[in-house]
Amino acid sequence: MEKFIKIGKIVKAQGIKGEVKVFPLTDDVSRFNALKNAFVGGKPFKVGYARPQRGEIVIKLSGIDDRNAAETLKGKFVEVERADAVPLSEGEYFIADLIGAVVFEGEKRLGTVKEILNYGASDIIVAECGGEAVMFPFLEKVIENIDVERGEIRLNGEEFAKIAVKENGEGY
Repeated sequence: MEKFIKIGKIVKAQGIKGEVKVFPLTDDVSRFNALKNAFVGGKPFKVGYARPQRGEIVIKLSGIDDRNAAETLKGKFVEVERADAVPLSEGEYFIADLIGAVVFEGEKRLGTVKEILNYGASDIIVAECGGEAVMFPFLEKVIENIDVERGEIRLNGEEFAKIAVKENGEGY
């Protein structure tokens, strides 16, 4: 398992005091309120404060004291150590734990999870299946079981067939 969990992505510098604006990659944006330490680009930072702003989070990192320094962080992920991650509820998963999972329909191996996209209503799983990217929503009616320890995702074949699409927009 990954040592770090991505909780956000820096989208831009905010203001002139070294603040950065972060797009949250977590369902629980309140977790930023208690954030004391974070890693950006593998480098540790103390977090001075974090505040919500129009669906994003503004963060002040120690040692980043002007806009120029903040600009160098654009596009980097904000991460926390797994030990400092918020506890998950039943049926919740860290994206890092699903990347690389093998996707099955019954006993048939379909492919491997390459990424998970978030477009608001539902996360979208992108799996490499037979050399093609196949996308399907992260919904209970499509996913029958997730076993993080074994690195497996089992799908409801009927629902998957109705809803999955290839990268080019064709049905699977």
